Amino acid sequence: MRNAIKLTRFAQYAWGVLAYNLAVILWGAYVRATGSGAALSLTFIIIESLVGAGLVLFKLVAYDDSLARVYAISAHLVNTFLMLASLALTAWWASGGKRLSVYS
Repeated sequence: MRNAIKLTRFAQYAWGVLAYNLAVILWGAYVRATGSGAALSLTFIIIESLVGAGLVLFKLVAYDDSLARVYAISAHLVNTFLMLASLALTAWWASGGKRLSVYS
C-alpha cells in the first residue's frame, strides 16, 4: 500500500501562488494576442497596470523601438522566468520533492 502524499498548508499555498502567477501570465498573453483590452478582470487589471505603468513611466511603449526597450522587455522576461522557476521549486520542495541533482 502506497502512502498518500499529504500537502502541508504551506505546500498548498505555494502551488496556489504558482498557479495564480501562471494564470496572470496566460491572461496577459491572451489580452495582448486578441487586443481585447484588460477590462475583463479587476485583479488582472491591477497587476497588469502596475507593470504597464513602469513601462509607460519610462516611455518604453509599443511603438518605441529603442535599445532601452529591448533591454527592459528582455529583463522583464528573464525576471518572469526566474520568478516562475523559484515558485515551482518552492512548491516542489514544500511538497516533499527530492533535491535536484545534475549527477543523478
